[in-house]
Amino acid sequence: MDFGDVDDTDRGMMILNLDTNKFHFINWDQQPRYMRANLSDITAGKIKLCDKLHIEIIVDVDLTYSEVQTIKEHLLSTYDIRSLAMTDRKKLVSMGVLEKLAEEKTEDDVDVNETTTDTVINCLKTIDVAGIDAKKLTKIYLSL
Repeated sequence: MDFGDVDDTDRGMMILNLDTNKFHFINWDQQPRYMRANLSDITAGKIKLCDKLHIEIIVDVDLTYSEVQTIKEHLLSTYDIRSLAMTDRKKLVSMGVLEKLAEEKTEDDVDVNETTTDTVINCLKTIDVAGIDAKKLTKIYLSL
């Protein structure tokens, strides 16, 4: 997906009259629409969704994987969305901050509401194999 036109709703074509050197812009109402929004803004009603939308939703609240999937299924069944991607906010934070958050959690911490990203990071931290750098694997995962 190309999100280069995120939130750009004025798209269409321009017609140039060569006799008068004047142009006329015709907006394309049925254009593909691309949107990027925080989940908290959508649930608070600050952002209105429309049909035929390509959207990337940034999950900026703490939710479990199953809660995110429930929200995704609800949005897909409510709106005629062409594509929907949900991105964990933690992937968008700088790598140094994420590493610090990952190191703060110990193996003994058990959280039934932890996110998928947290679970993967915790599993990667436990790898103890010669020649495999767990921190490097974590960086690679977070860059995906």
